[in-house]
Amino acid sequence: MKPTSNDLRSLIGAAEAQVAKVQLQAKAIPAPRSGFARYGRLVGATVALVISATQLVPLFQFSNSTRTTNDLNSIIEQARQDVEAVRVAQGRLPDTLPNAALAGLVAYTSVGDSYQLFTTSGGISVTLELDGKKTVKEGSAP
Repeated sequence: MKPTSNDLRSLIGAAEAQVAKVQLQAKAIPAPRSGFARYGRLVGATVALVISATQLVPLFQFSNSTRTTNDLNSIIEQARQDVEAVRVAQGRLPDTLPNAALAGLVAYTSVGDSYQLFTTSGGISVTLELDGKKTVKEGSAP
């Protein structure tokens, strides 16, 4: 608060009012806790976080596994469509996968008039068998 005049009494009154205001504000701020109390709260929060995380890990693994399976199914399906497009256009199966990008991700084997496609990632494999049946397995080999 700024004093309205230059007289000494109003200056002293303004200073005392400012000191009283600061003292009230200081009382409103809680005193810092001891280091032990802060450490105890930190340990408690850390333990709670670890327990929560261990409960959530299976959910994230399931989600990641499902996403990987869906991605692999999409890759196999795209490769199948490319092979079938060549079969329709040329009347025979291609020697290799027509899409070079997919050829780096999918193993292609043709036997007579049928073929097999295989891809794997993250411990999950998807195979389109010679008979057209699709299988999903945990592991990396058909």
